[in-house]
Amino acid sequence: MSYVSSKFLSGLHIKPSHKRIAVVGSGGKTGLIWRLTEELVQAGKKVAVTTTTHMAMEKERSFAPDGEGAEALILRYGYVLAASIDRRKEKLCALPYEKLRELSGICDVLLVEADGARKKPFKIPMEWEPVIPEFTDLVIAVSGLDSLGQTIKEAAYRPFETALFLGKKETDVIFPEDMIRAVSDKNGLLKGVGDREYRVYLNKTDTVKEREILDRIRRELSDMDIPVFFGSLREKKKNTALIMLAAGSSRRFGENKLLYKIEGIPMYERTLSCLLKVQEEILKKTGDFCPVTVVTQYREIGEAAEKRGVKVCYNPDPDKGISSSLKIGLKANEEADSCLFTVADQPWLTWESVMGLLEVFRKSGKGMACMQSGEKRGNPCIFSKGYYNELFSLAGDVGGKRILNRYPLDVAVYQIEHGRELKDIDYMITEK
Repeated sequence: MSYVSSKFLSGLHIKPSHKRIAVVGSGGKTGLIWRLTEELVQAGKKVAVTTTTHMAMEKERSFAPDGEGAEALILRYGYVLAASIDRRKEKLCALPYEKLRELSGICDVLLVEADGARKKPFKIPMEWEPVIPEFTDLVIAVSGLDSLGQTIKEAAYRPFETALFLGKKETDVIFPEDMIRAVSDKNGLLKGVGDREYRVYLNKTDTVKEREILDRIRRELSDMDIPVFFGSLREKKKNTALIMLAAGSSRRFGENKLLYKIEGIPMYERTLSCLLKVQEEILKKTGDFCPVTVVTQYREIGEAAEKRGVKVCYNPDPDKGISSSLKIGLKANEEADSCLFTVADQPWLTWESVMGLLEVFRKSGKGMACMQSGEKRGNPCIFSKGYYNELFSLAGDVGGKRILNRYPLDVAVYQIEHGRELKDIDYMITEK
């Protein structure tokens, strides 16, 4: 049995019986680990990621420092990154062996980055490398195909030792036969594998123009009974910031309507919980992190949101209208590929509908998206980066709807089943 519906799990012939996987080599180890994590979580597996050497910090990941709280995070997100922190190098480093054992016992699959290469695409392990845990049952060696045609000095981790291993000079070019040797020699990336199962992943196929080169590598490794998978981890993932606008004076309502309880829960809290659930579901399904931001003028709302791990931006001039809050939220998230804006006074908005809107936006390829019930359109609305400048140019009590109306052919629409989700509390009271 294998994960036939998952590109990397299937390509590397990873089976449910492979529970402890070490990744060694260079040129894409970390990227491969996170891609495998994503596919495993989608397959319903609980995953733990760690290192026995050093690994870059991933601030947006579900992280358990020193392994503390790892089990709770796995239950919540489907995965956890657990490691110690090397403050001097500002990197993650190995857990004590007892903690590593403990971590392996609380997950279905443990993925270990067991090697370092300082971001170089080609590597031959040194005397002390790799650091493969004894309980590992599968080792995956990674090498970057972009090293082909480069000199050893340009592409290799520790070029002097690499040249010595290959019988070349540091100024010599790396050829396909050098890569084949690197991944198949017992003093190369096969080092320390022993009787464990072994796979080779050659990354960045998009850098190789001659198909014959890949065919040759595949054929020669196949003759040695070494499974090899070619691919590219360069696909850029597009992240969406989730922004809740929770400012305004509530003059028509007569009091702060955002604190008004609907079915026992403050109105703003219902919307915030909806966005946090969306964040959790996306992280669980894809491994992507969508930051949640609240823009408000109210300390009570801001402090409560911060306690839930949400970024809070305060609007000092809420009387300037909704555009002022929108621009504050956008400014805090302008690195995101797209931003979803919603308002805090839509208490019946469901996370399922927000997920549906995000899916329609992603599949459509359009620059904007909004919800619709019948002929009525409303929040949330999504804007891709190409519209940020126009959003920043808004003024007064004008929201993004003006831009949606300006470019109707670039708007994807998600039809909701229950129009109630688009109603804000003012509209409901007026109807009564």
